[in-house]
Amino acid sequence: MEKSIKQELLLKASTILFIVLMSFVAMWLWNWLMPIIFGLPQLNYWQTLGLQWLAKILFPKKEADKETQIKALEELKDQIKDIKRDSNDY
Repeated sequence: MEKSIKQELLLKASTILFIVLMSFVAMWLWNWLMPIIFGLPQLNYWQTLGLQWLAKILFPKKEADKETQIKALEELKDQIKDIKRDSNDY
């Protein structure tokens, strides 16, 4: 039981650390590129974190279930077969 609590705390701490580090990376990239290329202002850490949250809200990650992914792959394979068959006809 104690191991699972430690693992859960470690997972939460590593997730928070990852978010903090990615925010600093995004801030560094923004402040390096955007003012020079587009003339936009530099951002501080909290503005960068807010921009990342806004992007996550506006552009959510759509995760398909496994069945949908398998069906999409099968359809893609069928389309590739059709293209190959059609190209051999010429």
